[in-house]
Amino acid sequence: MSAAERFKIPSGHSNEGIPVSPAGPETIYGGYTQGCIVGATQFETSTESWELVNTLRNHQYGHSSLIYFVEHLGATALVKGWGKIVVGDSSCPAGMKMGRGHTSHRVGLDVDIFYKFIPIGQTLTLEERNAWDDEAQQQYEIAKYSRSVAELTHAFRPEYLEMVRAAAEYESVERIFVSPPIKAEACKTFAVESGGTKKYPAFLKKIRPWNGHRSHFHVRLKCPKSSPLCKPQGGVGVDKDDDTGVGCAGRDFTKWFKRPKPAPKPAVTEPEEPGGEPGDDDEELPFGAVDPTKVAPVPRNRPKFFNETPQPGVSPEAPKPAVHAPKTPKKLPGWLQKCEDMEASLQIINITPEVRCLVEKEPVVSAQGERVSLLRCRDYAKAETFNRFSRCAGTDTEKNPESCLLPAETRTPQSKVRAK
Repeated sequence: MSAAERFKIPSGHSNEGIPVSPAGPETIYGGYTQGCIVGATQFETSTESWELVNTLRNHQYGHSSLIYFVEHLGATALVKGWGKIVVGDSSCPAGMKMGRGHTSHRVGLDVDIFYKFIPIGQTLTLEERNAWDDEAQQQYEIAKYSRSVAELTHAFRPEYLEMVRAAAEYESVERIFVSPPIKAEACKTFAVESGGTKKYPAFLKKIRPWNGHRSHFHVRLKCPKSSPLCKPQGGVGVDKDDDTGVGCAGRDFTKWFKRPKPAPKPAVTEPEEPGGEPGDDDEELPFGAVDPTKVAPVPRNRPKFFNETPQPGVSPEAPKPAVHAPKTPKKLPGWLQKCEDMEASLQIINITPEVRCLVEKEPVVSAQGERVSLLRCRDYAKAETFNRFSRCAGTDTEKNPESCLLPAETRTPQSKVRAK
């Protein structure tokens, strides 16, 4: 059964009102920019409706509702004849800080979708998946935005804007971040004339202008009800002077398109003539005399220890260092302490360029009775997930995998009980 048949997506449908997927086993702690996720699901590398890129970064984990959203959006693209969607960064295996310019993407509810479609039936190779670095992404930029320019590029296609619209119509979507010119184009394209006035659909309110999204758009889902400790971002505010009600006017919108005024040119002054004769305001002083007009003024708010006329050989009185009581470390909130503990217990190693493993630091007992480390591995070339066991620590396993890893056939532990 195809994705379109599984989701029962008719041609020319609207995604508006589609609910969040059924609750999964994951638990989210904290918010989008400071939090973590327990039990995140890993994206498939290739499906009939999407292709995953930059897989060697290990940034392709998410909440089950995010997996459901991407699968449904990909099925929509297939029905409309656009092709397979291209999925970029989502989250690390346990969320938390990801780096590479991402402040959020920490709880498995954020994902980047590129402005690019892969022909239906085509599968990317490992090299093609990991060739989407920052320089290569420039060919997919559909907008230019800087201090001097804000416009669409020749790579823009109406289908890309329709894909943003399809994503924004989901009930589970909290926000979508796009380059400011894309927001302006969406306001112009989807506004409807009625009775001499323009009406703007409600989904435009979710589409937010933000710099740095020229080659992709960033989708953020709402906190699932199954994670009560997930901190929601809150509703999208609207300026008082925004008569559209969806962020297509007002200061919050126009500030992105105000170009800075050019700096005034410095005034050109004529250089002084050298060798001038002394006049009334430039009287000659006796040899060795000090010109009182060139003495540095004494600061008014000088400290008490400042000596205006210090005596020879006597240093000014130095201020006494302030004595501060030692600060008591603040107790972290329970959800943040959970994230800190989880981050300390995770370790990711590379067995080969194609195989990356997540090391569980608590040892287990193998079928042979050995105390070993459990490695949850992913082969990105074959798109396979499997477990392995190692006799060594994580870094030693990465350096000497042949001597540390147990044979592949001993993948099942004797007991799931942790070794004491």
